Amino acid sequence: MHGRLKVKTTEEQEEAKRIERLKKQKLYQAATAKIFAKRAAGEYDVEALKLTSGVLSKNPDVYTLWNYRKEIFDFLQKSVSSDELLAMFSDELTFLEECLKYNPKSYGSWEHRCYVMTHTPKPDWERELSLCNAFLSYDERNFHCWDYRRFIIKQSNVKPEDELKFTFEKIASNFSNYSSWHYRSKLLPQLFSAETNHSSGLQQSTLLEEMELVQNAFFTDPNDQSAWFYHRWLLGRVENSLELLNVDELPDKSLMVLTFSMPVKVIETTSSSSVDLPFNWFSPSDEVFSPVWCSLTGDRCTSVKVKHKLQEYQFTLTDVVDAQARSMKLYFRHELTATTTDLLMQELDSCQQLFLLEPDNKWVLLTIIWLMKSIDPIKFKNEIMSNLKQLEDVDSLRRNYYSDLRSKFIWEEVITELSTPQVDMSGQHLTRCYNAHLLYAVTELNLSNNDLINADGLNHLQKLVTLILSNNKIVCCRGLINMPCLEHLDLQNNCIKSKTDLERVQQTCSALQELLTDGNPLDTLN
Repeated sequence: MHGRLKVKTTEEQEEAKRIERLKKQKLYQAATAKIFAKRAAGEYDVEALKLTSGVLSKNPDVYTLWNYRKEIFDFLQKSVSSDELLAMFSDELTFLEECLKYNPKSYGSWEHRCYVMTHTPKPDWERELSLCNAFLSYDERNFHCWDYRRFIIKQSNVKPEDELKFTFEKIASNFSNYSSWHYRSKLLPQLFSAETNHSSGLQQSTLLEEMELVQNAFFTDPNDQSAWFYHRWLLGRVENSLELLNVDELPDKSLMVLTFSMPVKVIETTSSSSVDLPFNWFSPSDEVFSPVWCSLTGDRCTSVKVKHKLQEYQFTLTDVVDAQARSMKLYFRHELTATTTDLLMQELDSCQQLFLLEPDNKWVLLTIIWLMKSIDPIKFKNEIMSNLKQLEDVDSLRRNYYSDLRSKFIWEEVITELSTPQVDMSGQHLTRCYNAHLLYAVTELNLSNNDLINADGLNHLQKLVTLILSNNKIVCCRGLINMPCLEHLDLQNNCIKSKTDLERVQQTCSALQELLTDGNPLDTLN
């Protein structure tokens, strides 16, 4: 037995590791405590750099320490020569490389490298590009490095053509590279832009080439989502413009109702009255941004200024686009040129061929649905609904999403085909309400025997007189308040527990004559 090394037992090994961890923890806590004390005392010196280096080399994700290092460099560069400053930043870049080797996806390290490169007297952008190439060869999907690469390109004189070629090389080596596909979506409009209705702004010839590239990707690996997301971007969508769709005056309610195509916030009103009285604008659901706004003093209003997506728009109330009077065939579809329609038909044919090979692939099914909806949702209605049903079975974890998507399509069809103020959408397994504000002329709405869990958005229908919601799964009434014309409300056989909710409906719906609530598990203690 003499001369043989004693083999430690598992318990001894674990105890040794625990003691070592405690030792490191004490050193780490002592170092960070000293660092924070120095920062609180306003000490920006070389010692602080050394202390923070020791901690960051083991844990490069402490943002506060990187910020402290920035403060130290900002302080020191006021008192050192340009050569000394260059040497300091050169050492910092070397240190950062070590941190990135330890954790290549450290937010703080990549951000701090941006700081160093914008403050060093002689930035070497070519070397930084080589560094990115090295890290991306190790992990081509490191989006932190891709972000840093875009920062470098913006600061240097690298041609977009060269970067586009680089993305192609990365995609060719591995189709499953979302960052490369995303980068192409930023480079292509710079290189091949054209006057077109297509949201990508690409020339038709470029679109065809990109479609061929992405088809190669998803025919090779139909289950990889990165190529499908890029394909969805190539399909494009032209957003509907913000419009004032309707102005309703309800004299017996002393109410004016404005309906916009998208959620807005009313920020300013112009009055026709010589008396300067405030306009008490409110949204029916108490939302900050809403497609519907009401005012009890609105009869004197001549124009409004609204905010939408950080931009302001001015509308004169006489310039109303009547969405019900015009055709809404294209309201929920891509606004396409004839050539783009032909292109989408080609894409649909390709996806249907892939579907024959991959009948249970969710990405193929979902793309076919979007293509059919873009081309002609009425013509392909049955196939769209059948594909959605199949998706619920194929991708059961997202069953609720597909049910909501199906509901959305049904609402869009009803809005598109609307011809009377009475709408019956009962028994269609609807799970949500979509774009209800576009039914602003409707006075009677039947949504019974569906799967709705809430009534959100229905109070955008300010002229609604009768609303039937029986035999659903509604649990709250937040979408049923502030409906001034509502007289008959049927909520029988739902899941409403709160009597307070129902009382608020009665309080805010002043014309309500009939409220049916049988079959709800109302809390008698509420």
